[in-house]
Amino acid sequence: MGRRRTNYEQTPARLAEGTLERVDALLGEGESRADFLRAAVEREIRVRSRARVRDARASDPDGEPGGG
Repeated sequence: MGRRRTNYEQTPARLAEGTLERVDALLGEGESRADFLRAAVEREIRVRSRARVRDARASDPDGEPGGG
């Protein structure tokens, strides 16, 4: 039995010149560019999601959805 497919979506991305060389220099043992990029995207999603929640709480002094 083969490995179960876990990554279904693909998207091309244009990166600044030299970016892939910088990524390659930081890859861990056995880590691929795709592994690195998936981890970076997931990390950024977490960061931005937390910021969005924090900003929503800051805009509502009572901390309640819908402004009170």
